[in-house]
Amino acid sequence: MKLSAEFAKSLGFGEAAKDVVSRPLLELPLLVSERALADRVDVLTASASAMATAGHTPSMDVIAMPKRGYGPRPIGILSPVARTIYESIVGRLQPHLPKPSREQGIGAHRAFGVDEGRPSEVRVVDMDIAACYEYIDHHILADEV
Repeated sequence: MKLSAEFAKSLGFGEAAKDVVSRPLLELPLLVSERALADRVDVLTASASAMATAGHTPSMDVIAMPKRGYGPRPIGILSPVARTIYESIVGRLQPHLPKPSREQGIGAHRAFGVDEGRPSEVRVVDMDIAACYEYIDHHILADEV
């Protein structure tokens, strides 16, 4: 991604950098890459600005996150610079976006698609597709679909 210098200046990389080094991802602890930059938000801000205007192709590290009952699940983690750029763009779009679904809590997730007025033989299927390829027999799935 390559942003114009004018657009990059309007994004507020500084606030996004502060957020990146202080807010952990999902249920992970604050990563060492973010902790190392906690006192150098200025460096992260400058790096994000330089990378955004020079043309930055984000890369991703894959780490294993334990998943209850299923063993480790691979998750991708963007670098602090890439996350700063991304958070800045999302921050700019924030007034025009709906409320983030993760802020609604697990109750909203469990209630999604559930209609109390439906007949008991109608069901909503809720599944985690992160491990779908690994754990579901594709021949059975194709037959069912």
